[in-house]
Amino acid sequence: MSYDVIVVGAGHAGCEAAHIAAKLGAKTLLITSFIDTVALLPCNPAIGGPGKSQLVREIDALGGLMGRVTNRSYIQARVLNKSKGPAVWANRAQVDKYLYPSEMLNRLSQTKNLELMQAHVNGLLYDQNTVYGVKTEDGRHIEGKTVILTTGTFLEGRIYISSWSKPAGRWGEFPATGISEDLKKLGFSMGRFNTGTTPRIDEKTIDYSKATIQENDPGLSFSFWEEPNPPGYKPVYMVRTNARTMALVRENINLTASRASTMVRVGPRYCPSIEEKAVWFPEKTEHLIFLEPVGLGTSEIYPNGLAISLPVDIQQKVLRTIEGLEEVEIIRPGYTVDYDMVWPMQLNITLEAKHVKNLFLAGQINGTTGYEEAAAQGIIAGINAALKALGEPPFTILRHEGFIGTLIDELTTKELAEPYRMLTSRSEFRMIHRQDNAIWRLAEKAHSRGILTQAEYSKVQERKTKMDEVFNKLKETSVSPTYFPFLKQPVKAETVLRRPEVHLGDMEQFIPEIAVLSDEEKLTVEIEVKYEGYLQKEMSLLNSIKKLENLNIPQDFQYDGLPISREALDVLKKTKPSTLGQASRLAGVHMSDLAVILSALRKGSSGKDRSSNQ
Repeated sequence: MSYDVIVVGAGHAGCEAAHIAAKLGAKTLLITSFIDTVALLPCNPAIGGPGKSQLVREIDALGGLMGRVTNRSYIQARVLNKSKGPAVWANRAQVDKYLYPSEMLNRLSQTKNLELMQAHVNGLLYDQNTVYGVKTEDGRHIEGKTVILTTGTFLEGRIYISSWSKPAGRWGEFPATGISEDLKKLGFSMGRFNTGTTPRIDEKTIDYSKATIQENDPGLSFSFWEEPNPPGYKPVYMVRTNARTMALVRENINLTASRASTMVRVGPRYCPSIEEKAVWFPEKTEHLIFLEPVGLGTSEIYPNGLAISLPVDIQQKVLRTIEGLEEVEIIRPGYTVDYDMVWPMQLNITLEAKHVKNLFLAGQINGTTGYEEAAAQGIIAGINAALKALGEPPFTILRHEGFIGTLIDELTTKELAEPYRMLTSRSEFRMIHRQDNAIWRLAEKAHSRGILTQAEYSKVQERKTKMDEVFNKLKETSVSPTYFPFLKQPVKAETVLRRPEVHLGDMEQFIPEIAVLSDEEKLTVEIEVKYEGYLQKEMSLLNSIKKLENLNIPQDFQYDGLPISREALDVLKKTKPSTLGQASRLAGVHMSDLAVILSALRKGSSGKDRSSNQ
């Protein structure tokens, strides 16, 4: 058996990688240890949120599946941060844990050029620094021009509840063994992280009269390509911990997995366990807990904010201190898992290893946390693995082009101290890189490399033309005080729309072209007009940084002998940045060092082609 692309692991990174590679025409194999758990949501069944919804929409703009599948499986959705500016608005969907994987598997099964295989991969086929396939536990050798590892928490995974532990990638599933050993033999520097999950509780034992319902925002979409078609609705409720809750946790703090076992203690800062909250915030007794439905056909509830690894009987006692949960029953206990990961500074921005040919890594193996972060890496790895197998130049999303670019840039240039989570604040271009405009930002680039088909791109152009017509009408049309009494004389509609109390829909009566726009397209037009000044300032910064990003540094560029600081020399040789922009963000690299490198690049001292990124 031989393939262009082999993807190991069918979580959110693996699904996106395999789908897009096959779409690009590469003969692709997706291997998973258990096909029934393709695209499983092992933690909270939710997609989107701050920093993450931008990733979802950028994945969608590149032809990915996450947004489309979310549109077909969500059971509650909200716009977060609506009281703030549009740069931080974020759609978040509560999806049905069983419908989402089913819909994803259905789409993968119908994808041309893609084969699915249930097998346990326990090693890599390689010759010196070149990978050419994988080995399975049952003795098969499967060759591939490129291999993508998307192993999630399975790489030598072990789960914990207090002092108890056993090898597992998730509860009830075998870990991935053998791959770590081969990665170390190939020279990878590796670490180990942990992540935790909450107990699942029975909604029949919850007193919802003591909880607060969270409002739903109907009609939200997570995809440009398909309208939302949710299968039903189920509300989210909110409760809070109290002094009794936190006192009980502190009394038993020595029984947590991080203290009672050999588990590594490096976990996600932005999604801490209730035990870590008790330690980090000793003065705080009230922590918000979201009671999130797992699906339409189950009574399981995910108490988001209550990740815990205490003994199960104490988990139950902790839950029962919360108002509304006094009689609650646990269906599945909370637990923690630790797993091997690869330090991602060893990767190029294509997500191919710098020192090992044909091997790509995506998802939690790169030290990230979150479904969306994994899927974003998956689609980039899938695109580039396919392009390499097909003999085509690589494809990159750089920092100034989107949140995906920011994610990959930070993974490949900054040393991780903990699992990486995407936040809106990580992007200096968050006003430009919003969730509502991802398709307009990335579609042309994706189409130019065959990632979007001509039919898909024509749809984008058609909708963009209608938006441009409205932009032009706003500039051309004068509005009289008859329509807006606060006016003293006729004013251009564009100027009126900049007022906070005026919305694009208010102008439909004299600009009928507005009526043909979707709600999201109307929102994009309104934001672009109202925040034009802010957008221009950010675009000016973006354009200045873009010049640095378009200056490639060859991987074999010789830093030795250049008159740069020792600190800069060490970090540049270790990191091998892909562009001068990446080099500028490395700790220890100063402007004087950049000037020397730029001069050397212009003189062609590397002897290599320095053409711009594709």
